[in-house]
Amino acid sequence: MERSVKSYYYVYTYHLLTICCTLTDSKIYQSLVCLDVYQGNRFIKFLQSPYFNKKELIAQLVIYLLECHRVEHEPDKLIFWSTNQTSDYDDAAFRRLCNEAIELLEEFLTIEQLRSNKYLRSHLLLEGIDTYQVTALYKGTIRKAQQIKEDRINMTNLLFDFLIERDIRQIEQADSKRYEKSTLDILSNKLDTYYIIEKLRIYSLVYWQKSFLKEEYKIHLIDQILEFLKSDPFPNNYIINLYYHNLLMLVEPEKEEYFLEYKKLLLNYAVEFLPNEAFRLIYNAINYSIRKLNQGQRIFRREIWELYKFALESNILIDSKNFDHWDYRNIVTAALQENEYGWAREFIDKYKEYLEPDQRENAFHFNLALLNFYKKKYDEVVDLLNSVEYTDLTYNLNAKVLLIATYYELDEIDALESSLSSFKTYIYRKDIVSEDRRKLYNNYVSFLQKIIQNQGNQSKLIKLRQDVEQVKNIASKPWLLEKINELIGEKIQA
Repeated sequence: MERSVKSYYYVYTYHLLTICCTLTDSKIYQSLVCLDVYQGNRFIKFLQSPYFNKKELIAQLVIYLLECHRVEHEPDKLIFWSTNQTSDYDDAAFRRLCNEAIELLEEFLTIEQLRSNKYLRSHLLLEGIDTYQVTALYKGTIRKAQQIKEDRINMTNLLFDFLIERDIRQIEQADSKRYEKSTLDILSNKLDTYYIIEKLRIYSLVYWQKSFLKEEYKIHLIDQILEFLKSDPFPNNYIINLYYHNLLMLVEPEKEEYFLEYKKLLLNYAVEFLPNEAFRLIYNAINYSIRKLNQGQRIFRREIWELYKFALESNILIDSKNFDHWDYRNIVTAALQENEYGWAREFIDKYKEYLEPDQRENAFHFNLALLNFYKKKYDEVVDLLNSVEYTDLTYNLNAKVLLIATYYELDEIDALESSLSSFKTYIYRKDIVSEDRRKLYNNYVSFLQKIIQNQGNQSKLIKLRQDVEQVKNIASKPWLLEKINELIGEKIQA
């Protein structure tokens, strides 16, 4: 018995030492693993430069941690210390070493951003030669600054564009020609462009958040800006016009001409923006179209499909690194609603590799099942839905809804009734299912059961259709309405 207690003690002590010594959860390790191989090598070179770092041990620590990450080995501070130091381990000294490494990493990231941004670099250089009065560099630096042109529009660079113009004026303030009215107009217009666009972007976000958050914001001067823009003072500035029509589309959604103008601007100029911003602008139009579709305007199905397709074909969606399994599903659904079955199948296969690894199999099998459902290959739907264990709750719920609809289409009454009963039990027993979701899926089960019970009774089916149309919170509402219409004898796709 004593020996057993001692054994447990040794194991416990070893476990504590392992927890204490590992660096896996340390701030420096968690930060370093975000760097790719190229960035990691550049950071090592940065640390090996005596201009930036005078402690060789910091570089050794970073090399050790990056190597541990590369070979998937758990980093251990005692192993590092004993390998690189002759003295006993000093925890306070090691913590200081980690903090210094973090500070140098922050400096490295700042310099990397500076290197990658021509506008910021030019602005700081102009400030520097003005501060130190390096007159020999004036003309060359100003000429280079005036020739800068980015491949994609970056909102921050619009501010730097103004600052650079201001810097140039400051440097050449002794030259009276710099005070001509036309030059001042350029300076003012560059500031106006940045300021107006940022105000429009902020107010658009406010308007969007109002749809799901009860928050009040006070955005100064927005009314004056909107009134000013009514006269179209920047007819050739597509950036301002794009953000202006984006806001008009949100503020007055009933005026579809604003959406159409916004979409036209998007298709012409979205590729000029950085991918993240470009996709955000496209997504605003998609959300608008989804709201219109939910109001019964089925023509907007095509709009959703065309916008997603444009984002894909322009490489905006993938380059933005925002592509996830929800976009994957939305794109498949949009294509299927437009009967683009061949395109949908190609998309499902081609873009599977871009999905998050933990969602890949769930998303792939579900969307393949959805495709076969639209193609009325119901036996294949059942096989696909049963071929994978859906670990994600939303996929699990949607797969059950799709399976129930498939049993209905196959006229498998026993399987259908059993699935309806077990699904209803599932959504009430599952603690993580929210109340809104319970209502959404419970309404689906309830109305489908009523459809089954009232087959052949025209008056009750007509009343049931009215009830379904009036209730907002129902899963697969268009499909339910389509089934009711079929039973009534009206071949209308909902």
